Amino acid sequence: MPAPELVGRDVELSRLAALVDALGPGPADVLVVSGEAGIGKTALLDALGRRAAAAGHRVMRGTAVEFEAAIPFGVVEDALGAAAAPLREGAGLTVERHRSYRALAAGLGYLAGEGPLVVVLDDLHWADPASRELVSFLLRHRPDGPLLLALAMRPAPADPGLDAAVQRAVREGGCTEMHLGPLDRDSCALLLGTAVAPGRREALRALGGGNPFFLLQLARAADGDLPASVRSAVEEQLRGLAEAPLRMLRGAAVAGDPFPPALAAAAAGLADAQAAPALDALRSAGLVV
Repeated sequence: MPAPELVGRDVELSRLAALVDALGPGPADVLVVSGEAGIGKTALLDALGRRAAAAGHRVMRGTAVEFEAAIPFGVVEDALGAAAAPLREGAGLTVERHRSYRALAAGLGYLAGEGPLVVVLDDLHWADPASRELVSFLLRHRPDGPLLLALAMRPAPADPGLDAAVQRAVREGGCTEMHLGPLDRDSCALLLGTAVAPGRREALRALGGGNPFFLLQLARAADGDLPASVRSAVEEQLRGLAEAPLRMLRGAAVAGDPFPPALAAAAAGLADAQAAPALDALRSAGLVV
């Protein structure tokens, strides 16, 4: 039975299976999964890992953590362990770093030559700049061999170098992008189950925005209470916002859903020149649609 977060993700699961089954000589394939907090990115990577392991493939996985964002190559070392040794040897000048990146790419190709390999890097939005630079390099210089590099991240904050590397891989036909959106009405009802009355299911769907994590947490909470887990997840999304987008978001909360941008800007006390860039930042962060 699929994890609760994977209800309504049959299309995505089929694409994952096809990627695993098609691993071949190379260059490496890339999977990029994006979406807001709680939408099911990690659950999808879990399913990828299970599928790959069942096929007899080696899976190496790392997860970036917000409070470790200052540690160079943290998420890569978490995934690769001793195989990430070249990174420490070339952590100095730019030329040395890129030599170490080439050595690491060659090492990944060697490991994939021993048997199909899946490297998973989760929560890449929290990764340190060095890790993101390395991932960008690997996307531009994909190792040969049966290798799948699977990345999961939120849509923002944007990293221009990483974004450009992803889009280049897409153009070259070596990258599959999956953006996870909210669950539809039927999937929300299936996720919540028959223990929740139909009327409450619909209210929870509207309140949780079709986000599986928020839906489940809200369903478990007492009426009127905001679960601490939901509050923490929302606060985490807001921490990276500059002052103007945060004020715009508060204004939107006052203006209603859907909200007229001009009314939200007025409620936030933002001038027209501030409102448009603030709204763009909120769109990029996936906080308004």
